[in-house]
This record gives sequence, structure tokens and C-alpha cells, in this order.
Amino acid sequence: MKMQDTLQRRLAAAEAERAAAEKAKLEREESAQKSLNEQELLLEAAKNKSKRLEQEAQENAKVTN
Repeated sequence: MKMQDTLQRRLAAAEAERAAAEKAKLEREESAQKSLNEQELLLEAAKNKSKRLEQEAQENAKVTN
């Protein structure tokens, strides 16, 4: 009986460890996705600003010519 109890405790501990590892993995993936989304938004904002500045430069060039 003692051996069976030991094995059951070890199995329960291993299952708890696996569940904790899975939760940590999911949290890391969620964090990575959030970071990626933020970076994509920043990149899009930079592209839009660059495009706007380029248009302003073209307008300024027309005015000065």
C-alpha cells in the first residue's frame, strides 16, 4: 500500500507540474502575441507618419517651386 501511495503522490505532483508548465506556456504565448500586436500597431503608425510627412514634403516642394 505504501508504494502505491507514493506512486500516486508522485503522479499527482507530476500532473500538477505539467499543468503549471502548460499555464506558464500559455501565458508566455499570450504575452508574446500582445507584444507582437503592439509592435504591429507602432509599425503601422510609423508608416502612416512617414507617408504623411512625405506628402507634406511634396506639397512644400510644389509651393516653393
